[in-house]
Amino acid sequence: MGNAAGAVGLLMAYIGDQTGIYRAMEELGPCTHETLAKKADVDVRYLREWLSSNAAMGYIEYNAEADTFHLTPEQAAIFSREGEPTCMQGFFQAVVGQYATHDTAIDIFKSGEGRPWEDHHSCCFCGTDRFLPPRLRILSHLRMDTFAKGRGAYSHIRWESRRHRLWIRRLIIVDGRGIPAVTNSRI
Repeated sequence: MGNAAGAVGLLMAYIGDQTGIYRAMEELGPCTHETLAKKADVDVRYLREWLSSNAAMGYIEYNAEADTFHLTPEQAAIFSREGEPTCMQGFFQAVVGQYATHDTAIDIFKSGEGRPWEDHHSCCFCGTDRFLPPRLRILSHLRMDTFAKGRGAYSHIRWESRRHRLWIRRLIIVDGRGIPAVTNSRI
């Protein structure tokens, strides 16, 4: 049942992202569903059901005495702070894109033919473009000798998105002698 709940939760998170509900919640702080519906410009009744679902999953907080909903700072970091490495909305969007092309995925699984990156749903590209850059910025500051067993290697990564393809423009891993090991890789 946990996997089924997770699938529904991912869809609820995607809806909250695309409608701006999580961002509005963070801006407003604790609020009633009526106030939030006005701020986010969504239907009051559907919002109440969505909020109840999110509260049941632990994605948001509910105060029964005041009948208000809010995000904790930790929840806001995951659901509403676009561009931060903790925000998962781009990943959720990419997964929704995979569900949108489930028939193609099943055909490929049966045939073994593979699927070119450019044949994925646009949500996959947009989601990946949202999800990866904050993480790549972190990687660009890591010293690779952490991973290279003290060989003195380091990495400099710059990302660029063009035509829905992600490229690591320059990935240079320099060993202790200053010799580049990998350059201009595409993912």
